[in-house]
Amino acid sequence: MKLIKLKLISLTLLFGLLINPTFSQEVVKRTDLYQIPEKDILSQFVIEHTGVNAKKANSAVRKWASSAFVNTKEVTVSEGDDFIVYKPIIKFFYSGTMNVSTEAKFTAHTKFEFKDDKTRVTITDLPSLYVSTSGSASYIMWPHYTGKTKWPTEYKNKGGSKAFYRRFNDAINERDGWVKTIKSINFSADSDSSSDDDW
Repeated sequence: MKLIKLKLISLTLLFGLLINPTFSQEVVKRTDLYQIPEKDILSQFVIEHTGVNAKKANSAVRKWASSAFVNTKEVTVSEGDDFIVYKPIIKFFYSGTMNVSTEAKFTAHTKFEFKDDKTRVTITDLPSLYVSTSGSASYIMWPHYTGKTKWPTEYKNKGGSKAFYRRFNDAINERDGWVKTIKSINFSADSDSSSDDDW
């Protein structure tokens, strides 16, 4: 009888895990946030725009930036005939400690490199701090060390790690949104595909 009860409990728990993923262990890893972790690169990809040369691609990105940013001068780091670098601060809110809404941001150092028929985009998370609306220092950078303490390479959605899990998990969503915005730049009617091959 006890054996039957134990089996029923085990089956109930297993069924609960299948229908309710919150019972399962959720983990966010540093490699989930950074495509190239050792360089803190959030994303790197190539947008193909067949029939659009480097000069026209440069012009298309400038036109996009004029509507994407309130003031392009504030976010432009450097520019040339075959490249432009922007440094926007992307702010968002996540459920912090005790589920309190907490402001965070990451500095998306975004470099466009232009060639005829294709543009390479590299988005790097810069180590930076700023004072949030609540008056506290806010950042999203996943540091390697704080003082002499080495940061974990992953956080679980449980216990004292929950706030970190939510912060980095939401940062991944923000990064994906930024990548999607960039990939939607209208270079030409024929430039809707992207590839990392043969850069």
